[in-house]
Amino acid sequence: MSTTPLLRSRLFVPLNRAAYEAFGIRQKTWELRLHRRQWTRRQIVIGRRVELRCGYSSGKSLWGEVVAVRDAPTVTQMFARVGYRLFVPRAASEVEALQIAEQTLGSVHDPVIAFQIALDA
Repeated sequence: MSTTPLLRSRLFVPLNRAAYEAFGIRQKTWELRLHRRQWTRRQIVIGRRVELRCGYSSGKSLWGEVVAVRDAPTVTQMFARVGYRLFVPRAASEVEALQIAEQTLGSVHDPVIAFQIALDA
């Protein structure tokens, strides 16, 4: 599959309220997902438009573009590569960030993919 059609379609990213608000005030710039289905390097490509939405059905959306993509075997290794504060800015420590990530993702021991989003001005 060519990335050209992907660049024309948006990547929809539903977020919980805390993550959405952190993106909105530019505290959070990276999103973290378990490496599954649509969350792969085949789907997440630099230059692809992103719609960040608070939940699935709210009318609140932020728009931006994928500017970087990283893979890691575990959340801990991703935090070591990128820094936990860019994923979970409200966490007071890496331990707390791992707890929040586990609640959100369901696991911190599976492979993950992360992507940095530059929001529109």
